[in-house]
Amino acid sequence: MADTEKHIVAVEALTQVIKREMEAVSETDPERLQKIVAEKEALAAQLEAAGPEIETLLGGDDARARRLRKALSDLQHHLKRNSGFVSRMARSCAEIVAELTRSSAAESLRGLYNRKGQTTPGLSRPKDVDLSL
Repeated sequence: MADTEKHIVAVEALTQVIKREMEAVSETDPERLQKIVAEKEALAAQLEAAGPEIETLLGGDDARARRLRKALSDLQHHLKRNSGFVSRMARSCAEIVAELTRSSAAESLRGLYNRKGQTTPGLSRPKDVDLSL
């Protein structure tokens, strides 16, 4: 049963790392985030290697098996939360890049001329020139 306790501790530690990772992302702390990612990868690898053993332990009905199921449920909750946050960030970044690209194209000659060197309809307008000088 010592292995069960070891796995519970690893799952709970990974949950805490996921929470710290979200904090580091929110606080825009890239140095802290790098350390956290390394820690997260090590814990994830440890749990992945113990996967078959953990599955066997989950089938039990003792207090440790229930605690392990609860720890995994908490981990799943935080991973879903983290995933949702990262997905929203990725969509926002993609929208910003698209808007910057559109804005840049409108300000450059790419917004005025097509590949053949002809003006793009609707984008190029004759500028009024003050001829009174």
